[in-house]
Amino acid sequence: MESRIISLETVIKGLKFVAENQDLEYKEYITKLRSIIGDYNLEDFSKQFPGLENEFLFYGLASGSLGAGASILINILYSSDLREYVNEKFLSVDDEYSIYNYIRLTTKENYTKEMVDKINQSKKSKGHKILPFSKVIEALKYIAENKHVKYEEFIIGLRNIVDNYSFEDFLYQFPDVQLESIFNGLSNGSLSAGVGIIVNVLSSSFNRDFVNEKFLGIDDKYSIYHFIRITTGENYTKNMIDSNTDEMVM
Repeated sequence: MESRIISLETVIKGLKFVAENQDLEYKEYITKLRSIIGDYNLEDFSKQFPGLENEFLFYGLASGSLGAGASILINILYSSDLREYVNEKFLSVDDEYSIYNYIRLTTKENYTKEMVDKINQSKKSKGHKILPFSKVIEALKYIAENKHVKYEEFIIGLRNIVDNYSFEDFLYQFPDVQLESIFNGLSNGSLSAGVGIIVNVLSSSFNRDFVNEKFLGIDDKYSIYHFIRITTGENYTKNMIDSNTDEMVM
């Protein structure tokens, strides 16, 4: 059977896919990569580039060799470990031996790691939810005004506001925040502190009780009441909420 030949155009398309999908689940990744390079395999590669050694990869990428680009794709197809190797050796740094430099050399495009990182980050963000200030305020008011509602019923109401926002979403939205900063965050109107309260309350009835005691028990500068006042301008006080709650209970 006649062996297949891979073109530079296909190699570039494949390498761009490799660079821009570094975190894609491996099975889906391979399926999509196969849709780009077709049935091209190691036997085809060996016939097209006889005698090409893997250690040539670094220098081959630096010089824009078609064989080096094709070798990257063939290696990735054989195992997830080799994919990780490619990610580490040829995508983690934008130097003369990188896939970014290879694409620049062979296409004259301004293809950089910085640009690709933004693409990958954008794809990640599509899988995470962001909680805006308006929803945070609505949720915190709900927490303050439903302190005595049974936890199971309480959570249903809170979920109706924040949907399925999770702790993983919180870490994505605020990657550098520390939970111990909630006290200071509430005092200065930090969005991350408000979201941190919500995430904690969602996790357990114990944490809800903690929030009720620490952030709703006293109307001070570390309270949810204060947070709502400084972020909305409303005269939102513990006395007002408690009186309304007492009327509802009676």
